[in-house]
Amino acid sequence: VEGAVGVAHSRFDHRLDGAGVEDPPVAVEPETVTDGERCRAPIVRTVDGQTLTQKFNVAIDPRISATPAELAEQLRLGREIYARSMQSRKAASETGSIKKQLQETRERLGSNAAVTAKIDAFLAAMDKIVKGDKTTFGLDDANKGLLAALKVVESSNRAVSAQAIELYQTSWKAFEARNPEWQKLKTTELPALNNALQQGGAEPVKISEIEQEIEYLMTR
Repeated sequence: VEGAVGVAHSRFDHRLDGAGVEDPPVAVEPETVTDGERCRAPIVRTVDGQTLTQKFNVAIDPRISATPAELAEQLRLGREIYARSMQSRKAASETGSIKKQLQETRERLGSNAAVTAKIDAFLAAMDKIVKGDKTTFGLDDANKGLLAALKVVESSNRAVSAQAIELYQTSWKAFEARNPEWQKLKTTELPALNNALQQGGAEPVKISEIEQEIEYLMTR
C-alpha cells in the first residue's frame, strides 16, 4: 500500500552455522504502488556487520477477485470491527466472570436466604442484558455476531458481502444498546450487592481486579 511501512524478515541463514548473522526486524518503506496491484519492497539482512538489501515484487494473488479499492475497504472495515469487538469481548468476559463468581458464592452461603435472594436478583438482571430478548441481541450474541463478522471480513478474497455487513451493523447496534445497561448495573447495583455479601460473611466481587485481569489477557 502506498506510503505503508512494513517489517521485513529473512527466513534463511547465509551461513549454515548461523555465525555472524544478525537478524533484527527492519522497518522498510515499500516503493510507490504504480498500478494498484504490486509494489517493490526490500528485504534487509545484516551478516558479519555488512548490510545486504534485496528488492522483490509483492503482487496480489491472482485468485483474488477484489479490486484494490475493495481490498482497502476490507482492511478499513476489518480494523473497525476488530476495535469494536474488543469492547464487546471485554463486556462478555466481565459478565461471565462475575456470574461464575456469584454462583460459587451462592453455593457457599447455603441457608443465608437474605443474601442469596440479592444474588439471584442481580443474576436475573444481568441475564436479561446478556441474553437479550426477541427484539435486540444480548451482550453475548452481540459479541458473537461481531466476532463472526470479523472472521468473514478477514478471510474474504472478494468484496465483503451484504450479509456480513448487516450482521456487523446489527451486532454493533445491539452492543450499543446493551453495554450502557451493563455499565449501569455494574456501577450501581453491584456495589450494593457487595455490601450485602460482606455483611453476610462472603467475599465481595472484586470488579477492579476482574477488569484488570481481562485487560491483561486481551492485550497478550
